[in-house]
Amino acid sequence: MLLDDIINPLFLRVEKYIQRNIILLIGIFITSITIIIFTIIPLLQTPLLKVSFLDVGQGDAIFIQAPNGRKLLIDAGPDQSVIEEIGKLLPFFDRRIDMILATHSDADHIGGFSYLFDRYYIPLVIESEIASPTVVNRVFNEKQENEKSARLFSRTGERIILDPKRNIIIDVLFPDQNPENWETNEASIVVKVSYGETAFLLTGDAPSDVENHLVDIYGNQLQSNVLKLGHHGSKTSTSELFLQTVQPEYAIVSAGLGNRYGHPHSEVLEQVENYKVRILETTSSGTIQCLSNGVRVLCS
Repeated sequence: MLLDDIINPLFLRVEKYIQRNIILLIGIFITSITIIIFTIIPLLQTPLLKVSFLDVGQGDAIFIQAPNGRKLLIDAGPDQSVIEEIGKLLPFFDRRIDMILATHSDADHIGGFSYLFDRYYIPLVIESEIASPTVVNRVFNEKQENEKSARLFSRTGERIILDPKRNIIIDVLFPDQNPENWETNEASIVVKVSYGETAFLLTGDAPSDVENHLVDIYGNQLQSNVLKLGHHGSKTSTSELFLQTVQPEYAIVSAGLGNRYGHPHSEVLEQVENYKVRILETTSSGTIQCLSNGVRVLCS
């Protein structure tokens, strides 16, 4: 057998392998360009609503920035971590947050607010009518009084117009009555943030019975692109009925790595995955930022 008889077929196979991979690489390149053209570029061409789920450990903190520059922080996590995370999103000279909203008075939701008052001017505080008899809550109230912030106790039907020009609104969906003597999670303020055809549903620590109550009242009006899973992904929240009704594209889990509660619970994640919803967790992704141009939402 001649050497050429061995080498020529070998080169032929190598050449075919290269050709196949070139076609594959070209396909990947074209796909990437298509994604950029139809997804990312349209987002960058229009005014963006930015909703950031901050990495604050075992707690919630959601920072909302409207195209007109107005800012709202919903919850602040358990400690000063919120300061560092917001500092990554704002220029160092920006020391104003237009309003804060405390969904309820548990420490893992309001603990960071005390540090926030030391750094930022906060003219408006929105909160639940029920408070915990804790040191954390007392300090929170003292900081508000020292700042002379206006206070609003929130219930269903109230609406915050964050950006009037672009009609970016925040509707309070719950509580729908005086929550006196309720357990704090039950009294969580639930809001829906809407911009054009897009929406974010933020539920605090609301349990399943509250979620199902909201389904009874609002039905398909709850549909949202992004759902923050209630109570850090606990099995006490995210009922199947609620998930079916909201029909989110993204489910956000805000929890601490290796937390003692086991959040998020595996049965909740499995249920969410069964509905083909993309799950993003602060434990693995850090701060999660969602951008909306009023037509579509992109979270990463």
